[in-house]
Amino acid sequence: MARVGEPTDFENTKIVTGSMIAHRQFAIDTDEYIVATGSGNARAITLGDLDQYYTLGFLNAEPVFKYMKPLCPPKQNGYFEISIEVASDLPYIDFDLNSDLYTAVCMIVDQLDVSEIKTIVTDEGVSSLLTADKKSTATHLIRAVGEVLSANYDQYSASDRADLEVIVNHCVGELFNLSEDDLTALERI
Repeated sequence: MARVGEPTDFENTKIVTGSMIAHRQFAIDTDEYIVATGSGNARAITLGDLDQYYTLGFLNAEPVFKYMKPLCPPKQNGYFEISIEVASDLPYIDFDLNSDLYTAVCMIVDQLDVSEIKTIVTDEGVSSLLTADKKSTATHLIRAVGEVLSANYDQYSASDRADLEVIVNHCVGELFNLSEDDLTALERI
């Protein structure tokens, strides 16, 4: 279900097993494994050197989920199986935590209303939040959203959670240079 670093670094020992899922509902359990919650056959992945909050945000992004879905064998009732082969081929964007940049991103998340951040990211692009480059800002924002949702999920309204998902989806879209038309097409899969 996950890839660490480059494809050559990916090892089957970093995966417990494949998982059957119907929705993108990944969470971090008490042992710090990422699990597919609400799945028909819940399995976990070990993180190795992956940042847990960035990986959580990345896996829960709609573009990543839509990328995986047609590559995975369909099962009953809308479920599909994420195999080791598909997981190893995920276009995982490396994340290198920069503590100064992460602090700046967290300050934005803390100070601005979620809907304001969503408007900035969707209308002006993630680069308009900070002076850092697009990739760094996007990956750090994905991590920040993964962390705040993991720690405070119930404290956010359904509307705020939906806005946070839009923010992550646009960040992932910017990482892969997806246009609005590309993101809209992915929503239809």
